[in-house]
Amino acid sequence: MKKIGFFIVLSVLCFSSVLAQNPFSRLDYNSNQPVLFDSLGNLSDTARVERIESKIAPITKNPRVDDVVWSKVILRIIDLTDKQNYPLYFPLPKDSMASDLNLFTLMYTKVLSKELLAYQDTVNLSEDARIVPLFTKENICDPVYFLKSQESFKYYVNEDNGKVTLDHFTLSTLSAGVTKYLLQEVWFFDKNSSSFDSKVIAICPIYFDTQTERASNLFWVPFDNLRVYMSQEAINATSRNNAELMTFDDFFAQREYTSYLFYDQNVYDRTLQKYIINKEEAKREQARIEAEILNFEQDLWEY
Repeated sequence: MKKIGFFIVLSVLCFSSVLAQNPFSRLDYNSNQPVLFDSLGNLSDTARVERIESKIAPITKNPRVDDVVWSKVILRIIDLTDKQNYPLYFPLPKDSMASDLNLFTLMYTKVLSKELLAYQDTVNLSEDARIVPLFTKENICDPVYFLKSQESFKYYVNEDNGKVTLDHFTLSTLSAGVTKYLLQEVWFFDKNSSSFDSKVIAICPIYFDTQTERASNLFWVPFDNLRVYMSQEAINATSRNNAELMTFDDFFAQREYTSYLFYDQNVYDRTLQKYIINKEEAKREQARIEAEILNFEQDLWEY
C-alpha cells in the first residue's frame, strides 16, 4: 500500500513538473518581464526598446594632452553602396513598412528639430576652406540651405515660426541621395594607459545629385553629440538574425563598417586626390598610410 501511495505522489510531481516546463501552459502577458509576442499575437517591440534603454550610455574618450605622445588625424569615406555598410543606408523613408530609421534620417530630423547643431565653414565655397569646419557659433549653418539652393527641393521646404518640416517625398529623396559619409578621426597613443586608440570626431553626409552628377557635402556634425541619439536607435546589422540587437553607436564603436582613406594631416595639408591622379597609385598610398598607423603600435613593444 505504501508503494502504491509513493508512486501516486511521484506521478503527480512529475506531471506538475511537465506543466511547469511547458511555456504554453502559463502565458502571462501582464508580467513585468518583456515577452516576444503581445496578447494579440503580434511581435512586440517592448523587449527591443527596453534592451536598448538598458544599454550603458556612450563612453567618451578624452585623454589629457600631456599623455598623448603621438597622434594622427585622418579623413575616411564610408561608401554606402558597399554591402557591409547597408545597415547605415537602409531602410529608406519611402518604405512605409519600416519602423526603423537609417542614419541620415535620424541625423537630419534631429538637425531640423534643432536638437543637434550642424556646422559648415563660412568660406566653404572658397578654395581655402577647411575640409572640417571649426565647431563655433559663427559656423552653425542653416540645415535647409542646401535644399533651398536646389530646384528639385526648394518648393518642398515648409518653414513656420522658425520650425522646419519636410514632406515625406523630400526626406525620402534626400536620404536616398546620401550615398557616402566623410569621417574625421584621430588615432593616438595614450602613455598614461599605455593604449593605442582611435576616436571619430565628426561626420558629414555627402549627397550625390544624379541629374548634375555632382557630390555635395551637406554639413558636419560633432560625432559625440550624435552618439547620444545613435545609442538609442536599433538597426538590423544582419539579415541572418533579426534577434541580434545593435545600435548605430555599436556599429561604429565595433568598426563594423568599411571605409577608405581620403586624407591624412600632412605638411602640405592636401588630400590624396590633389597629388595622386592614378587610381592604383592612390590605393598604394592609402595602404601605406594605413600600414604606417598600424605599425606604429607594433613598434612600441618588444616581443
